Amino acid sequence: LVTLASLLKTKGYSTGGFVGSQILNGSFGLDRGFDVYDDTFEDAEQSERRGGEVNSEAFAWLDKQKGDPVFLFLHYYDPHDTYDPPEPFATTFKGSADAGEIAYSDHCIGEVIAKLKSLDMYESSLIIVTGDHGEMLGEHGETTHMYFIYQGAVKVPMIYKLPGSKGGVKIDDVSG
Repeated sequence: LVTLASLLKTKGYSTGGFVGSQILNGSFGLDRGFDVYDDTFEDAEQSERRGGEVNSEAFAWLDKQKGDPVFLFLHYYDPHDTYDPPEPFATTFKGSADAGEIAYSDHCIGEVIAKLKSLDMYESSLIIVTGDHGEMLGEHGETTHMYFIYQGAVKVPMIYKLPGSKGGVKIDDVSG
């Protein structure tokens, strides 16, 4: 199978992937086409790492890519059960740890945007942000995402910025 990373690599892109969970370990073939696929964790028993750690590794790689076209894949695992946001998000969202982890992930994405701007890469970048799934949070008797395909589990945001675009448009209905 041809992956997006493989295709872009043949077009001269430097390709880097940085993941926050062992669920996306390269041993499953997910590293195909990446020059760098960082799925190593400090502790061999560790199954996930925070978005800030993912960013740190990705930013070190981005700093070396000056002038080259790049494909950067970032995966944040933070907004998943068991919710335990770092400070100040734990305090700010006390009583709603899931919202705290979403806010933390949003903060990490903001850091990526700031990094791209500092490297003068933002304007020429295609940026896509999406979720892998939603959480039921008690709806239909499910606390997370299980076996059923309810809207709470499958309706996820997708945000994108086209190269050179100014401003945004919110689309509420994609049914056409």
